[in-house]
Amino acid sequence: MKERKYIILRKNNQILSLLFHGNRLLHVNAEDEKGSYVGNIYIAKVKNISTNINAAFVEIEPGFACFLALNEMKNAILTNRSYDGRLLAGDEIVVQISKDAVKTKQPVATCALSLSGKYCAISLGKPGIAYSSKLSLKVKTRIGEAMKKEIAFIPEGMGTVIRTNAKDLEDYSPLIEEWKEMIAHLKELTEVSEHRTCYSLLYKRPPEYLIRLRDMYAGQYGEIVTDEEDIYEEIIEYSRKHSDFGLQEVRLYKDNMLSLYKLYSVETRLREALDKKVWLKSGGYLIIEPTEALTVIDVN
Repeated sequence: MKERKYIILRKNNQILSLLFHGNRLLHVNAEDEKGSYVGNIYIAKVKNISTNINAAFVEIEPGFACFLALNEMKNAILTNRSYDGRLLAGDEIVVQISKDAVKTKQPVATCALSLSGKYCAISLGKPGIAYSSKLSLKVKTRIGEAMKKEIAFIPEGMGTVIRTNAKDLEDYSPLIEEWKEMIAHLKELTEVSEHRTCYSLLYKRPPEYLIRLRDMYAGQYGEIVTDEEDIYEEIIEYSRKHSDFGLQEVRLYKDNMLSLYKLYSVETRLREALDKKVWLKSGGYLIIEPTEALTVIDVN
């Protein structure tokens, strides 16, 4: 779909990802320019144990505490000593952030490390192969048969979830190749952690806009356009490393007289998208009115 363009730009300390069909805005996502901690893996320091709430508070940076439920300790990896079933203040532990901070609540950490790709996700502590509920029984069976001879490749304690994106594969070699790469990567992370210092960032999750590009179905857009050179370079590098994901052509827009934001009238398009009155191509319109109990949609 050449007329569909995926536009990525910066505005007001946010990165906006917008899918356009001609001049019509179909979809938009906004993320904080600073990014999210979710998915990142750190060596954290245990500050204190709160037995009354069955939790520990761990720091991924000095003074930056996260909540760790003690029932998440099954797959704990300590780097300062062997894990004996106890967690002590001062321990250094490998954790992954599963939730960002919300208002007064601290970020949530887990010991169940996982990595997610386009076709599958792998994790510690959940052995076996599970499938997205959106996959048909026929597709699950075909994937199961294709992976049967590779099962021995899974290290003990690691599990796999096959994602919905795998449903369109005719050849499952991209799935199997990604699966093997992620297993090797997670295994390497756990081994490397033994030789890294406290507060080390062992793994940084890709930015949200890259993950969305990776996970979009083939044909949803014909070109990626950005006017940010660092974002352009990051997409090029990601595309080079993951050529099997089939990212479309990416173009760096340069025009000192007219920004990408103004070229696509982004402010107007966003205002139209957020307006309670939404015009339809047929000439009719919707009135979308959020209330306390529900959202009312009036079709005219």
